[in-house]
Parts: sequence; C-alpha cells; structure tokens
Amino acid sequence: MKSVSEKEVVFDYSNNSIIISVLKPLVGKSGVLKVSNYSIESFDKEDYVLISAIDESGNPIDSEVAKKLFSISGRETNLAQISKDQKNKIDELENLTINDLSTNIAQRNSDFFENEVDKLDKWSDDVKKALELDLRKLDIDIKTAKTNAKKILILEEKLKVHREIKDMEKRCNEMRKRLFEEQDNVETKKEQLIDKVQLQLNQSSRLIPIFTICWRVV
Repeated sequence: MKSVSEKEVVFDYSNNSIIISVLKPLVGKSGVLKVSNYSIESFDKEDYVLISAIDESGNPIDSEVAKKLFSISGRETNLAQISKDQKNKIDELENLTINDLSTNIAQRNSDFFENEVDKLDKWSDDVKKALELDLRKLDIDIKTAKTNAKKILILEEKLKVHREIKDMEKRCNEMRKRLFEEQDNVETKKEQLIDKVQLQLNQSSRLIPIFTICWRVV
C-alpha cells in the first residue's frame, strides 16, 4: 500500500507538569493528525481551524482532545509513513466535520431568516392593530356625530357638524389608505429580505491544508 512521508511529533505527556486527564488514554498510542483552515462566505465570512486525528487502529479522536496535544511539549523525530488508508480515513473525518459545520451554518442562517420574517410580521401586526383601533374609534365618532346632527335644528350648526363629519371621513379614508400602504411596505421588505438571503446562500468555501503529522504520546 502506497505511503507518503510526513514528520512525526512525539508528545511528552509523562513529564508534563499539568495533568490533562483527557490525554492520559493516549499515552503509548500513536496515529495521524491533520490541521486545516476552512473558510466559508455566506452571511458573513467565517474561518475555522479543523483538527482531525485518528489513532494507529484508525479510530477517530475527538478534535477537542487532539487540540490539547499542542498544550504539551513535543519533539520532532525522523520521517514517518502515512498509509493511503490512514490518509483516506483522516480526510473522511475532516469531511464529516465540514459537513457538520455546513449543516450548523445552514440551520443558523435559516433561524436568522425566520427571525427577520417574524420581526416584520410582528411590526406589521402592531401597525395594523393600532390603525384598526383608531379606525374603529373614528367610525364610532362619525356615527355619533351623524346621529347628533339629525337632532340639530339650526341649519348653521348642522352645516358645521357635517363639515366636521366630512373631515373625519377624510381622515378615515387616509388611515385606510395608510393601512394598505403599510401592508405593501411589509411585503416589499419581505421581498428585499428574500433577495438578500438568496444572494447570501451562494456560499463559497475554501479548504487549505496546513500540515499533517504522525503523532505519538509517551
């Protein structure tokens, strides 16, 4: 099976002054570790340092545990060999991490979109309720004014009340027009939000391998 040459780093856990319990099970073990930089542009540009590691049996090691290897002293030794099978497993582990990241980012973006839509709907409902309440009050005032106008005998006073009623009806029409305009405004904002999100969904990503090493813990 074809192998590639990489550096081996021996991590000295036994002489480390601080006990790191999660690393203790790795003492006496070896394997392969890969570090890459993964950047993705969606709503924002994000950069992640990916650490993928397996032991000599091909078992995956949690990335947070593997990261702690770099908190203890290590020394570089002679070139080590990484088999094609190990390389495939480490790449597969890295791809799983990338898939999990992509899923989490997609879910977060979806939540962002839903929250923004909810905000617009709530704002629309608040405006609608306030205008409808004012309209109901104005309708009642108009009906009351018309009833009272019928009881007025003096024509001059009757004309004055009807002029006030006409003004109230004009205000009522303006409020109804504003209600429709606010509804159209919300729909326009939703369209703009959808267009913005659609553009940001065209994600671009880049994976840059930094280094791959053989590791051993003593």
